[in-house]
Amino acid sequence: MQGLGAAIRAVVKEYLVLIAQLEHQYLIGALTLQKCWFYLQPSLRTFHALSSLVLDIQATNQERVRNGRSSSSGGQLLSLLHRRWTTLAGDHHITQLYQFLIQKASVPYFEILDRWVRDGFLEDPYNEFLVQENKSIDREKFGDMYWNKRYQLVVEQCPSFLLGTQEKILTSGKYLTVVRGCGKAIPRDETSNPISFSENNREYIEAIEKAHLVNSKLLLDLLFGEFKLMQRLSSIKHFFLFDQGDFFVHFIDTALSE
Repeated sequence: MQGLGAAIRAVVKEYLVLIAQLEHQYLIGALTLQKCWFYLQPSLRTFHALSSLVLDIQATNQERVRNGRSSSSGGQLLSLLHRRWTTLAGDHHITQLYQFLIQKASVPYFEILDRWVRDGFLEDPYNEFLVQENKSIDREKFGDMYWNKRYQLVVEQCPSFLLGTQEKILTSGKYLTVVRGCGKAIPRDETSNPISFSENNREYIEAIEKAHLVNSKLLLDLLFGEFKLMQRLSSIKHFFLFDQGDFFVHFIDTALSE
């Protein structure tokens, strides 16, 4: 919500600059009614689109409040903006406006996304991201279900343009959290650009998929390399006689008769 508010303020500031320029033209006697109408027409369309957007958000929030839910934020607002941006593709001026709004409004969201999939840190003070952390989960109580309970998807906070990647986003950060929990440092590729929204969705989707691949390899190398997971499993298998199937069955049959 803060990102969208900042984007709208930027549009209003641009309009105020236009008013100041028109006032200057008026004071020097160079502004006619025809010129004034010509310069203000784009602004009229802009503010009509902004009014429609704000009323849409307001109506959506009122409906959510009546249903006992919180107001729209984060991924929900980005989905609304993206829907308007794609459905109004025939109007170049309004399309550019919504593209500007979604690019600015998505900055905080993608900053959280980039930090999560590349560093494994979840910094979401307003609960606007598609991954939610439950810090009250007790590792000893939940055992092997700990990581599934600690970080969970919030489906309604997944923007429409990220649908299909939400599971990879969730697990990418989880992998790094597990690695860090083992006391290992997380290497970061400083040469790659931060993940951000772009008109070509393949750019940020490919960045997410690449981060998922790198993070999963990092965890697998740790488990099968340093922690020697296969060797440990083999030892357990040998201890419980699972690697000697015929002998184990014979032993059970013999013990049963005793």
